[in-house]
Amino acid sequence: MPLRQRIAKLVAVQAVTAAAVSVSVFAAGPAMAQTLITSQNASAASSGFGDCASGYWCDYVYDNGYDVCFKVSPFAGPGDVPNWGAYGCRNVDGAIYNDSPFTLRIYYGPNYRDPHACIDPFTKIRDLFNYDFNSGSGSHNLVIGNDIASSTISLTTCTNPL
Repeated sequence: MPLRQRIAKLVAVQAVTAAAVSVSVFAAGPAMAQTLITSQNASAASSGFGDCASGYWCDYVYDNGYDVCFKVSPFAGPGDVPNWGAYGCRNVDGAIYNDSPFTLRIYYGPNYRDPHACIDPFTKIRDLFNYDFNSGSGSHNLVIGNDIASSTISLTTCTNPL
C-alpha cells in the first residue's frame, strides 16, 4: 500500500474514532450532569432562601433560609431522599423552601418512616421549630426542627399541610 493511501486510511480511522468518542461523551454528558442532590454540607452562608433555584426544594440549617444544607432537583431524578444523614443534613434543619411544583413530605425516620409532615408546592417554612410532624403513624407531637431524616416528593396534594 502506498504511503499516501496509508496516511489517508489512518486519518479516516482517527476521524471515525474521534466522532465515536464525541458521540459517547455527548450521550453520557446530560445523564452525568443531572444531579439529584447538591450537598452544601452547611458550609457557606446563604442569603435567606435566595440560593434555592426555581424548581428545587432546599433544606437550611438555620431559620429564615440561611446556610443551605442541600438542594434537590425533582426534575433531575426521583427527588426522594431516603437518608438525609448520607448528605450530612440529618437533624440539622431550621427551614425549608419547596420552590418546586411537587408536594414535599418530610419524615421523622430514615427510609420514609412516620410520622411525617407535608409541605405544599412553592412554600417557605421559615422556622421548623414552630411545627410538629402532623401526619402518618406514630407520635404527632415531635418538633420538626432538627429532626428530619428522609423525604419524598409527589404530585398528590397535602391533606394536612404545614
